[in-house]
Amino acid sequence: PAFVPEEERDTQGAPGPVNPDRFRGVRIFDVSDVLQPVQVAAVQTCRGSHTHTLVTSPDDTENVYVYNSGTSGVRPAEELAGCTNTPNTNNPDDFLDENGNPILTSRFMVEVIQVPLAAPHLAAVVNEARLMTNPETGNPHGLWPGGNHGPGTQSTSATDACHDITAYPAIGLAAGACEGNGILVDISDPANPVRLDEVSDPNFAYWHSATFNNDGTKVLFTDEWGGGTGARCRPGDPTSWGANAIFDIVDGQMEFAGFYKLPVTQNSFQNCVAHNGSLVPVPGRDIMVQAWYQGGISVFDFTDSANPFEIAYFDRGPVAERRNAEG
Repeated sequence: PAFVPEEERDTQGAPGPVNPDRFRGVRIFDVSDVLQPVQVAAVQTCRGSHTHTLVTSPDDTENVYVYNSGTSGVRPAEELAGCTNTPNTNNPDDFLDENGNPILTSRFMVEVIQVPLAAPHLAAVVNEARLMTNPETGNPHGLWPGGNHGPGTQSTSATDACHDITAYPAIGLAAGACEGNGILVDISDPANPVRLDEVSDPNFAYWHSATFNNDGTKVLFTDEWGGGTGARCRPGDPTSWGANAIFDIVDGQMEFAGFYKLPVTQNSFQNCVAHNGSLVPVPGRDIMVQAWYQGGISVFDFTDSANPFEIAYFDRGPVAERRNAEG
């Protein structure tokens, strides 16, 4: 649902009517007493909430914002007013009418939830940020349409949501790992984010997470190829499959620098793709510690974007093989 004036909001921060027995969205809690958290708001959204990102602004001390990434199916309008899944296809041509006007749906967007710090119970969606729009045509389905990038690549879903968004308010940027694309976003006005750039890669199957380096001059995207269940670190697998892609940020654009992948091969029992990682704060260097499912953990240095290298690791055995050995 789009922005709803304060006087028209119900106690859940969403427009009515809404099914009181069905909640999907973002819950907000008062954790002043960490032993007794209290829910103060529950903001209904059309596609639930897979991940959400807190965004602040040095120019707005009265509010915080939540960028919500819903990835499930669109709720029917009788469950939550304002939700629509029409047209229910992945063909970009279907999202422009006969006059070339955009057909908007509850897909291809990120909901911006404003949370007033003095009255968090009034939290509500204030913007449907259509970060996937084609700027030339206005088509909301303006990024990767789904399918594959050619022979030897995996069939991937269309970019109709972001799996994960990372915000860096101090520099006014966010980066989104959005299924079929990586995007760079201007968040200097947090209620109205604007896409600056987008990238895709035939080696990537599912853009899963985004991480800035400490000074905000690079962004690293992970590829959860196979949904985390595939073995992508076998001896014959390309080093660009299920890996990280590192981009330098130059004048608001992303320039590809290189890939990083777990350097030690794994066997076919071990699901092994890039997964969640965290920066290690070392002055003057860019270092990340990252999980690779059954591939274990790799700590690597990407100070030189084009030549990342491993500096430490933890390896583990395959779960399936151990179970087989134990009968």
